[in-house]
Amino acid sequence: MDVLSDLLDTFRIHSKVFHNGQYCGNWNIDTSGSKKASFHIVTYGTCELMLDHGKRHESMLEAGDLVLFPRDLEHQLTNDIHTTIALNSVPSKKYSDGLNNDSTGLVCGHLEFEHSYNNVLFDLLPEYLVINSKKPPWNEHLRPVLEVVLAESHSELPGTEVTLNRLTEVIFMILIREYIDKGYAKDGLAAALKDERMRNALEAIHDDPAKEWTVESLAEISFMSR
Repeated sequence: MDVLSDLLDTFRIHSKVFHNGQYCGNWNIDTSGSKKASFHIVTYGTCELMLDHGKRHESMLEAGDLVLFPRDLEHQLTNDIHTTIALNSVPSKKYSDGLNNDSTGLVCGHLEFEHSYNNVLFDLLPEYLVINSKKPPWNEHLRPVLEVVLAESHSELPGTEVTLNRLTEVIFMILIREYIDKGYAKDGLAAALKDERMRNALEAIHDDPAKEWTVESLAEISFMSR
């Protein structure tokens, strides 16, 4: 088993969707403060992502886009970058009430490891990630899963909540794999996993952690000088 698969299998990420609905008219939300990693997937319409307590406009998000906060960063999602609406003062509506043309659909959730004290995989990622699933490299592997999320979010079929939980777990695993594989990480464990020679050493340690490894033996496996 490769190192990344081993990490994902060992720590076992769990997703819990806490919101699946639409915001209409003027609205402004911030779901930070839980001390958990969180994500938002836009399933319908558009919205604006604001950072620095609403002082900085980061991005406009469209249906199929995703924003991830590995370390519970303060943020705002809103329909208007100049909004004066109080945070979290406008309730969302269920899709069973009818889909509004001017609404924004959001699937929001938390990500946690089975062993909550260990956040080694989140440490591989930056403070936040904005993913446009229509653009490379995300469109190849991530987009198909997000399309299922978009369809499932509007469904009233039994099991929708559990299905969304599992789908968003898959999204995170694809996201972290793509982030490492495309070389976005420049240092730390993520960069080492991308480097083929260093990966050989890491996989050897994972395969036989009890062995008394030395710099020389790891260098030999990695085809590197000491």
